[in-house]
Amino acid sequence: MGGNDKYSNVSLISESFTKSILMNYKKWLPWIFIAFILLLTMMWATESEILIGIGIILAPFLLVWQAYIILKSDEKTEDTFDDKWYEK
Repeated sequence: MGGNDKYSNVSLISESFTKSILMNYKKWLPWIFIAFILLLTMMWATESEILIGIGIILAPFLLVWQAYIILKSDEKTEDTFDDKWYEK
């Protein structure tokens, strides 16, 4: 009996969930941004040590999650750096 049999379903679920997020990144990014702004607002507005602690842990995670989704997306642009940033 292989040790990987027990965790193969978890791997498949995780992989399909990740692919669904990456395919719909335009749907997920605004929600992650909204959660980030709400988290920062709640951290600023309240003096709860627990909420501030959760925010300190969660805020960088949300930013890394956004960057990961954008960098792993399959969408490619036709624009080049020269076309967009250099004047002709």
